[in-house]
Amino acid sequence: MSSSEQLGIHPFSIRFEASAAVPHSILAPLHIEGPETLRGLWSRVPAAVRREYGSQLRRIFSGASRLQLLVPLVGDDAQQRDILIRGSVRNRLITGMVSDVTPELRHLKARAIAAERRADQAVLELNHRVRNIMSVVTALISLSARYAEDVDAFSVATISRINALNVAFSNSGIDPLRPENIRQSVSMVTLANGIIGQNPLVTICREPLELSPGQASAMGLIIHELASNAHEHGAFTQGKTAELRWWHQGAHFGIEWIEPTEVKDADLIDGFGMTIVKHLTRSYLNGACAWDVSGGQLRVSVTGVGGGEARAAADTSPR
Repeated sequence: MSSSEQLGIHPFSIRFEASAAVPHSILAPLHIEGPETLRGLWSRVPAAVRREYGSQLRRIFSGASRLQLLVPLVGDDAQQRDILIRGSVRNRLITGMVSDVTPELRHLKARAIAAERRADQAVLELNHRVRNIMSVVTALISLSARYAEDVDAFSVATISRINALNVAFSNSGIDPLRPENIRQSVSMVTLANGIIGQNPLVTICREPLELSPGQASAMGLIIHELASNAHEHGAFTQGKTAELRWWHQGAHFGIEWIEPTEVKDADLIDGFGMTIVKHLTRSYLNGACAWDVSGGQLRVSVTGVGGGEARAAADTSPR
């Protein structure tokens, strides 16, 4: 069993006088040479802290029965330490303990700093999203209007694309269940399930892949376009199934959409809405889009470059 000394807990017992000598064992965790008076120990505390705890200091020398202080001190090694002093007064004798609680507080301080950073990130993200929301909505309206045959078709296309975009937005940024957590990546599995829903005609890959929020927004819209076109023109109209796969290699990643088809390549270019997919791939993923019809199958390949943002989920560390 570890002793109190090994745990950094140092008991003390000093006479209840301002000039009482403090045993060296109390000062060991502070890395101070030689004995020191309690008043001398207190004089090493920054002035702001002394003002905050001044009333407690006065109570030590005026008959207070209990004392509990958290004192930041700098030792001879120039490292700041957080020293917990607990004591009580009986028969004009102060007894208690001094403990170096720096390791215990380091985690709490790190969490506090991380929380401040997340708050700053949340503000920056909010500003970014507010500035860009109109340009995003305008682009979606433009894409929907270009291919809509009437007002109803335009309305359905616009709303469905905004819903697809919302899947990526709702799975990034501030976590509603843990507001202190800023989610800086989106799981491809979560994204695909949110876009496809419970469609039994689509087999979805389960390989771990994390995308940045911007990449997820574009990829979500691409998956939506592929599934919508399959529903309107492709395999789903005949009750046939499709498969969605993805892969990653370093900063590069991509998806493949595979479905049976009887459409010829020349008809596919104009009728499958690939203009939208190509635009999203080129503008938001820094990648390329290709499609091929062979052996009675349509294979759409979309690749992107993440600049280090796209990565396997297993490689990400907790934030």
